[in-house]
Amino acid sequence: MNHCLILAIAIAAPLAAQNPCADNQNWGNRDRANHCEVREFTLNDTGKLTVDSATNGGIRVTGADRANVLVRARVQTNATTLDEAKALAAQVQVTAVPGTVQASGPDNIKDRGWAVSYEILVPRREGLNLKAHNGGIGISDVEGDITFQALNGGVTLTRLGGDVRGKTVNGGLKVELAGNTWRGNQLDVQTTNGGIHVKVPETYYDAMALRLCAIAVILSLAALVASELLMRATLKGTRG
Repeated sequence: MNHCLILAIAIAAPLAAQNPCADNQNWGNRDRANHCEVREFTLNDTGKLTVDSATNGGIRVTGADRANVLVRARVQTNATTLDEAKALAAQVQVTAVPGTVQASGPDNIKDRGWAVSYEILVPRREGLNLKAHNGGIGISDVEGDITFQALNGGVTLTRLGGDVRGKTVNGGLKVELAGNTWRGNQLDVQTTNGGIHVKVPETYYDAMALRLCAIAVILSLAALVASELLMRATLKGTRG
C-alpha cells in the first residue's frame, strides 16, 4: 500500500561532529567571554524520548544499533568575563532521565547568555518528541512515532521511517528518503519562512505517490504566486 508523503510548504544547523566546542567562539556575542562544556548521560531506553532544548539550542538525533540512549549536552555560556561565563554554566541544569531530556537556567539575565544543544544516539526503532528554540533539528536513521517543532532553526530528516510529523518556523527543511518505499504510516512536515529540499532515490516506489500528493500540499502565499505566474505563462504559450 502506498502512503502519501505530504510536504507543506510556506515561505539546520548540525552540531560539531568531532569537537563539540570547536565553534564556541562563534556563538553569542563575540565581545564577551565564552565558555563551553559537554555533559554526557547514558539512559535506559523507554521506547520514546522527549527532548526540549529550552530557550536556545539545537538537537541532533541519530539511530544506531544499541540498546540504550547516549546523550551529549553541550552547554555554552557568554558573559563579561570568563569567570562569570563559567559561573553561569554552573547555574544551567541539564535533566536527563529515561524518556526525558531538558535544560533550565537563569531567566532575564543582562549581558549574559546560555544555550544547550544535544547530540543523541538512540536505538533505530525509537519514538521521538523534539522541541528546539533558536536552533535546528536533525534526525537520521530512526524509525518510529516521531514529532518535532523548531523555531528559528532548520530541520534535516535523513533516512527515516514510521509516523513522522512536525514543523519549523523561520528555517529550511531538508528531507532525504532511502530504500524503495516509505516504511511506516506517513511523512507530514511543514516549514514556514524557509526553503525546502527533498532527495528521492530513482528507484523509490512511492515516487509517483509523492507526485500525486502534490494536490494536498499546502502552499504559502509566495508559492501560490509562483504557481499562478507559471499557469499564466503556460496559458499564454498555448494561446499564442
